[in-house]
Amino acid sequence: MQSIKTLASIFIFFIVIFISLFAETEIFAADVAPPDNPPGGSLNPSQQTFVQMMSEEVIIDIPATLSPDMNFIRIDADFEMYNHGDNEEVMQVRFPMSEPNGSGNGYGGYPKIESIVVQVDGESVLTTIVTSTNPLSVDDPDILWAAFDVVFPPKDTVVIDVSYNARPSIYYPFARVGYILETGAGWYDVINSADVIVRLPFEADRFLFDRDSYSTGVIEGEEIRWPLGTI
Repeated sequence: MQSIKTLASIFIFFIVIFISLFAETEIFAADVAPPDNPPGGSLNPSQQTFVQMMSEEVIIDIPATLSPDMNFIRIDADFEMYNHGDNEEVMQVRFPMSEPNGSGNGYGGYPKIESIVVQVDGESVLTTIVTSTNPLSVDDPDILWAAFDVVFPPKDTVVIDVSYNARPSIYYPFARVGYILETGAGWYDVINSADVIVRLPFEADRFLFDRDSYSTGVIEGEEIRWPLGTI
């Protein structure tokens, strides 16, 4: 069984938005992830997977205004998965509802993402909330995950779409929203391609972004795209 290298990259974008609302909540989300490995032991064959994340596209959709009635940013994450194995794999896939490293928002709060909707091959699926132990301390709140069952046929592709609302952190006149490419490291082999896209309600301009965020971005009309390649 080939394993993926460890990766933990955080992409944080700073967008200038004219707002009158200050939000205290900071939301991070991450890749879909296979189930936790059993604690205190190595992987056994029933826990190994031949399912690879072939591609990942994340669209961060910035609204024209932020107000008390609409204080969120829409995020759509699309994952193309391929089962390299000769057998069907059935597993519970998880998507983090709270900060997966357990640190919360840095101010003693543990916010979670909202209004999550999951589709598998274009069909809506039910999600349940499961928890895992906080990696920082067992005394801190558990990590929340949206869990859903997926069947991966052998030598075939499955597309998973995850949409949700994220409340941005507001540092007037900047809004910060993050996306973490981290938990996808549990899948087979590397992620062949990954793109992060910020979609604005107006023509994009590099001056709307902080220098570090923009450095590798490509502007296309109302979008700025970060092509990350193989990770």
